[in-house]
Order: sequence, then C-alpha cells, then structure tokens
Amino acid sequence: MQSETKQEPITWETEILRFTGFPLPSVDITQATWWTELFDQPPDTEIFKSKVNTKHIEGELDNSKLILELSPQRLDLLLTVNDQRSPIISQNSIGVFSNKLTEFSDLIFRWFALGSIPDFHRLAFGGVLILPVKDKATGYQIIGNFLQYVQIDPGSSDFLYQINRPRLSRSNIPNLYINRLSKWSVAKSIQIQIAPNIRIEAGLEEFACRLEFDINTSAEFNEEINPEQSRLIFLELVDLAIEISQNGDIP
Repeated sequence: MQSETKQEPITWETEILRFTGFPLPSVDITQATWWTELFDQPPDTEIFKSKVNTKHIEGELDNSKLILELSPQRLDLLLTVNDQRSPIISQNSIGVFSNKLTEFSDLIFRWFALGSIPDFHRLAFGGVLILPVKDKATGYQIIGNFLQYVQIDPGSSDFLYQINRPRLSRSNIPNLYINRLSKWSVAKSIQIQIAPNIRIEAGLEEFACRLEFDINTSAEFNEEINPEQSRLIFLELVDLAIEISQNGDIP
C-alpha cells in the first residue's frame, strides 16, 4: 500500500471536458436552439443528419473548440482542442484544469438558466487531464502517489489502472448513487522528424501522467431529474472530479 502522506498539489492540464445528459424518451432535443441562445450568434458549423435525427454543432470558445452533439438518446457538450488532436501530448492542452473547469462550469450554469433544458434520467461529467513529466519513472512515481492501494514498480511498463467507487449522492435525492470512474496511466509520444532526403528520424520522447474521469449518475436510478436537480447534481459531479484530481483514488 502506498503512503497516505498528502502530496503537493498537482497542476493538471486539460485535454477534454464533457457534460452529458440523457433526456427522457418523449423529448426531442435535436430541435433545440441552445447555441444561439447562449452566444447570440450562429455556430461555425452545424450539421443535421435527418435519417438518424442527429445534430453536430461547433464553434470556437477562446482558445478551445466547443462541440454540441444532439441525438434523441443523449446530448454531449465538449470543450477540446481547436484543431485536430495532435500525437504530441503537450500540444493537446487547452489550459490549466482549474481555469478551464471554471469556464466550462459557468457555461453549463448559463445553459441551465435558459429555462429550456429538459428533464433527464442520467447526467455525467467527464474529462481527460494530463501532466507532462520528464520521463516514465517520474510519471509512475506521481501516479503512484494518487493510488494508495496500488504498488507501482518504476521499472515496469504499460501500466493502466481503472476503478469505479460509487457514492450515495449528497443532493438529498433518495436512492441516487454517483459513479466515480477514474482511469490512470502514463502516456508516451515521440516527435517524428522527416529529413530533407525523406529519411524519417525519431525525435524527442515525451511523457505525461494521464487521468480520465467519468462521474455519472447510476443507470439504476429510474426517477426523472428536473432542471433544478440537474444543477445541484452537476455541482456534485464537478466537486467529485476535483476530489479525484487532487486526492486520487479514495473510497
């Protein structure tokens, strides 16, 4: 078992943040005009696929891309990198987690305040965080400090740890459990350089601790979640994500 000594705070970088809602079957969210209501202007891209009744909407938000995916079964609001995802780990950061979380949360609360969001039967808050490190051994040491129930050998490789630790919600909604899924690893990327004579040369290796989290209401919960409850639950999901990013895998 790892030492339970509290470590210094880690400044995680953000790769992706995601809010997901699963509306009631009777609600058609694909006709919603939320983007225009939120930003008072049309998006950069809007694609509607009538055969499957889905809509993809995206636009820029500061130095990031905001994507809204709508279908009869679910909606996803994602904050991610502007351009196509890079194979170089550090180039996928859209900013410090604490800052981007505030920006993303403010946007979700503005959306809740519109008064046009539907009732849901499930909610989720997910994300991918990265922390560039100098080498694999350093990454394993840092990850190990977050996983007090796991012993990591610095000389090992291909480490991946995933766990769900459900908790009873503190929202006073009876029988609502929150899944706290987290996945821990150390990622590696290699910058490839192509010389003038077309000969490919391996560049510098880059390593980063990687935390993926998905905090979501239990699929076994069968009650409707109204807009006011959605706001309270989202606050709780965010708090639990912060707890994981700061304290690691705890019961």
